[in-house]
Amino acid sequence: MSKIVCKLFGVPKITKDGQSVFLPYAKINALLYYILVSKVVSRDEVVGLLWPDEDEKIAKKNLRNAIYQAKKSLGEDIIISPKKSFLILNEDLDIESDVDQFSKSPRENIQLYTGDFLQGFFLKDAESYEYWIVKMRNYYKEKFAAECYQKIEEDIQNKHYDDVEDQIQRLTDLDEYDERNFRLLMRFYQDTGRNSKVIETYYDLSKLLRRELGIDPDKKTKEIYEHSLEQINFDGGKRTHDDVFFYGRYNELATLEKTFKDFREKKVGKSILITGEPGVGKSTIKRRLMEEATDNMMVLEVNCIQTEQDMPLRPWRAIAREISRQIQQEKLLPPTLWRDLMTRVFPDFNDHLPNSQFMSSKDPVPFVSIVHVMVEALTQLADHSQVVLVFEDLQWMDPDSLRLLTSVLMETDPLRVMLVATRGKERSRALDDALTTLSRYHRLVSVPLERFNIEACHHFIEEAVPGEHLTGDTLEHIYNATEGNPLFLGEYINRLKNHQNLDEMSPAMIEALKSRLLYLSSGELELVNLLSFFYDAVPLQTILALTDRDENQVLSLLEQLKDRNILEEHESEGAGAFSFTHGKLREYIYQSQPASRKKILHQKIGHLLEQSLDEKKRDTKLYSKLIYHFSASGDFLKALKYQIDTLNYYLNFSHEMFPVLNNVAVEEGVNLYMSRDQIGELFRNLESSFKKVRAGSRNTTELDLLELEFFYIRGRYLIRDGSYDDGVNDIIHVIDKSKQLGNRDYMLEGYKQMILYYLQINSAKDMAEYVGLALDLAVRCNYHKEIGIILRLKGLCHYMMGNYTQAEKLLTESINTLAVTETIAKRYATNIAAAYNYIGEIRLAHGTYREALELFQKAISLCVGKNALASLSYFYINAGKTAYYLEDLSMAREFFDKAYALYGQFDSFWRRSVLDSYMALTLLRQGEYGQAVKYLTTARENVGYIKDPNDLGVVFFAEAVFRQRCDLDPEGKAAVGDRLPDSVETFFFGGMGEPLAHPDIVEMVRTASSLGKRVELLSNGTLLDARRTAELLDAGLDMLWLSIDALDDGRYAQIRRNSQLALVKEHIVEFNRQRARLDRTVRLGVAFVVMKSNAHELALLPYFSTYYKVNEVNISNVIPTDEHTASEVLYNNVVDWGLGDPAPMESSPRIHLPLMDWQDPAAQEGLRSLLSTSMCSVYLSGQRVSRAARHCRFIDEGMAFVKFDGHVSPCMSLLRNATLYWRQKQRETRSHFFGDLAEQGLDEIWNAPDYADFRRRVRNFEFSPCYRCSLCENWEQGLTDCFGNDAPTCGGCLWSEGVISCP
Repeated sequence: MSKIVCKLFGVPKITKDGQSVFLPYAKINALLYYILVSKVVSRDEVVGLLWPDEDEKIAKKNLRNAIYQAKKSLGEDIIISPKKSFLILNEDLDIESDVDQFSKSPRENIQLYTGDFLQGFFLKDAESYEYWIVKMRNYYKEKFAAECYQKIEEDIQNKHYDDVEDQIQRLTDLDEYDERNFRLLMRFYQDTGRNSKVIETYYDLSKLLRRELGIDPDKKTKEIYEHSLEQINFDGGKRTHDDVFFYGRYNELATLEKTFKDFREKKVGKSILITGEPGVGKSTIKRRLMEEATDNMMVLEVNCIQTEQDMPLRPWRAIAREISRQIQQEKLLPPTLWRDLMTRVFPDFNDHLPNSQFMSSKDPVPFVSIVHVMVEALTQLADHSQVVLVFEDLQWMDPDSLRLLTSVLMETDPLRVMLVATRGKERSRALDDALTTLSRYHRLVSVPLERFNIEACHHFIEEAVPGEHLTGDTLEHIYNATEGNPLFLGEYINRLKNHQNLDEMSPAMIEALKSRLLYLSSGELELVNLLSFFYDAVPLQTILALTDRDENQVLSLLEQLKDRNILEEHESEGAGAFSFTHGKLREYIYQSQPASRKKILHQKIGHLLEQSLDEKKRDTKLYSKLIYHFSASGDFLKALKYQIDTLNYYLNFSHEMFPVLNNVAVEEGVNLYMSRDQIGELFRNLESSFKKVRAGSRNTTELDLLELEFFYIRGRYLIRDGSYDDGVNDIIHVIDKSKQLGNRDYMLEGYKQMILYYLQINSAKDMAEYVGLALDLAVRCNYHKEIGIILRLKGLCHYMMGNYTQAEKLLTESINTLAVTETIAKRYATNIAAAYNYIGEIRLAHGTYREALELFQKAISLCVGKNALASLSYFYINAGKTAYYLEDLSMAREFFDKAYALYGQFDSFWRRSVLDSYMALTLLRQGEYGQAVKYLTTARENVGYIKDPNDLGVVFFAEAVFRQRCDLDPEGKAAVGDRLPDSVETFFFGGMGEPLAHPDIVEMVRTASSLGKRVELLSNGTLLDARRTAELLDAGLDMLWLSIDALDDGRYAQIRRNSQLALVKEHIVEFNRQRARLDRTVRLGVAFVVMKSNAHELALLPYFSTYYKVNEVNISNVIPTDEHTASEVLYNNVVDWGLGDPAPMESSPRIHLPLMDWQDPAAQEGLRSLLSTSMCSVYLSGQRVSRAARHCRFIDEGMAFVKFDGHVSPCMSLLRNATLYWRQKQRETRSHFFGDLAEQGLDEIWNAPDYADFRRRVRNFEFSPCYRCSLCENWEQGLTDCFGNDAPTCGGCLWSEGVISCP
């Protein structure tokens, strides 16, 4: 007997023998759900629920049809009617229902409650049925909550903690305002020893209740919290990770409240000191603490003021005044001596005591007497109520006041008199002594407040400005500007809310910074003004060189500024260096400097720093400082020089295959590589700088030399990156200009770059010409090391031409030339390693693999630890290839993995396709077919960048091996040769129009999911509100794609016809919040259509994607459906590239080519035409030559596209009629469908002969190569093609060419 399983909790699902059952329409589902719960129902009851507005006759006919369809879908009489007026669930069948099981034994089956009853299920035009769902949903929810709550109580009591936290979270999800759930969680944390988590949970609850309901947690909750306060040892001991809080000040508040509570309850008496820099929140937390003071406490509060720090006992004057009032109020009459002493020390005291006479004696009052009277006064007051002395800014208290405070605290009862004070980071010896005394006798609890770290800072901003969608760049900018200081953070948040410029300081920030600089001496001001010209720490020797003061004076001033917490000291290269304690201090002081002083001082600093340059050891950090100072001084020519030096230094490594090493380069951990984006930005900055300098400079000779260097650097970079036309133009310009200027050095460098260009495109003949020019020039100039390098290149040239003996001789000579001394050998280690590598390649060509491997390993050993990543990656690839031929596949993968690790650290496609190909071959040999195919696909993609025929040949070789392996191995053929699924695996809603506008989209998603298929949806996000998000997730959506074609609000509105990007961002945040709570993975993707007008925004995509938790980004070109979009395309030349079709028709002739001189122009012309056609199969030495395959991703991945009316199309392009504009021609694309879901099932359509045959033709791509020949009439009409295919014809499809890409 079949087993039917009905899941009604969460998203409903019915299976039969493990297979999902799909019911044709929603009311059949509704009928079945109702019967499953009710067991016996009357026909009239069901008719009234499901078809309330229909005529009775029609309604009953609908019911009979629904029963029939349920039977047909399930293959069983699940609903029977022994009496015509009643419907009964057939209990003779093996039916299992989670609702039944839960109802019978809720405790044992509590795990079956996976969500709301019939979650997400909705029935139109059936209000009574919806009411029933709501009633049952609430019933089961309350039942689950009661059982879950009781179970958690028992588990906590019995110390069964395994799933307690998860169960409490489920309860919280049901009602986030139910305080009982928070209490359970707090008890759980308390019982498991995580008291700090109790405190954190309590503060989270307090914040929630106050914000949403305007109430505080109840007494029971607070008792649990206070018990945890008792348990935490704040004074010492090792804290667990959970006890450390960096955001919200939970730990600090807990420490303070526990200390204050102990004092209030007279358990333990300790004073409190809150420390931290200005703006860190000391006063805020102190005010929060003092809210805990009770009515029977006397709070005596005073601020210590910086200007009064030299006035003895000034802070105590206000305390004495308040004590006087309290004495008068409480009718406490002190002894005459006490009263008289108080009057002499604090004259104000006289105003508040009756019958006191002012003592005219001018004799000083003994300090011990002052202590005595103050202790006696406070003691008498404390007899009536506890006394709390509150001092703000204790660092400004005078020494006498500190002595008095220490004595009072030590001589009064700590359970009756308490100190609460704040202290800045300014240093005071008297204060340190006082605090040391209190700490020694365990009379003080110190609570330091630190700045927020970057993570806490981001949380702080996101919580404070929930409506703003901030980019990662903005968050990082705010953190860098504020350095985590809460005061500055608050000001930045205000500016965010008011959409003000974040680069300007608010009046409150200026006022706070100005107050830090009050009362500085002229010498201190001179130093801070000087140091504000530096953006980082300034070495002491630099400070001394820029001032007229002697060393002792400067050291004394620096020490005073450190005491004032304005400067801090660092160690730099074994010596002291000084910087501001906060960057905003430096910024404020620097902005206050006159413009004329800025130019002069920056120029002076720049010249001073130039003197520390070391030609033998380049320092890029120093270069950046020189650029900064000379730019600020207006000396743009000097700044330009160091900009070029910086870029050249980095590119010597990332774009020189075998760089010459210097001292910095070999330092471990130094990053000498830049990304493609960084390099592009630097080039753009340099071009802008050249225009500025050219407009104002008179030194044309030096400028000419800098431009020469710039063109050389850029040309070298472009050639290395495969942009040959622009790169070669730059290098030819360098050679010509060098000849005009008589600069032999750059002439030689230009020759070398042309050699490397011809090496990359495998043109040995042209390479030999420039080798001769370079070697001749190096000899004439007597450049010994350059001769060694060029000998290697000459040897490589002979190797490429097959002259192995001569090649090895030249390579050996190059090694001997560069290894003449140990010092030179170290400097040219990568060049020597390259020569060993090429000799290894000769051995590899001869088949002596062991010798080759030894040579490659020798090359590797010379480069390890030298930061020459490009060189090492090349050697690892060659070593891996050799291991592959030795059939040591483990060793091969080890070398390849090392190469991949290096490629991840620098941007280059050099030899990448070779690496991918051989990794694919290795995996193929190891039987890992799926992974092998992925690497081979990547090899095909990467081979197009460098355009090296050798690399292309390797890819062709790998493809041939794959085909051969597939012919011999059935498993391999199944995995590699035909990866098309047997049936539809993915439902994709979207492509043409907005799917969320369809009224039944949620039901469609649910239906697709119930069939066990993957469900994806593409939307513009405008309609994706919180309700629709919940419905889609409940229905089983697996991936959401959002079309976002611009990251700038204005451009987005222009492209998307006034849509709002801000609204879409809000919806993304809500989507992420909801999917994070699911127990399954739901992915988020962005579909970005790139055009000329928005291509520059590609650089922002990684930041946008990271911030909004995007899992995948699909970038496609624009489809030219009109003249405007045709002008926006970025692929006019891409589609022309061809090297023969990889899958020609069986009837195509075979052409076998012999080996020949491929570099000969005559041969190249014929081969270009031969390899660009798809009408034949070209074989070279028995191996077929092909380009990367045209293919259809939609067919390869088993996709089918369903139009809104139910018609099924094989791809996105054929869903509708369209006109394609291309090179002044128009192509008519006509829709094509293989069936209608209203008439047939999807699998039936999928497996129909015409659809299956079409997929076969697409997989083999038996269509004419329209974009690789002239666009003829066939292409324009789209009805047939040159191979005789009738519509649909795919030769004119831009998707197959790889320029249009859908998610």
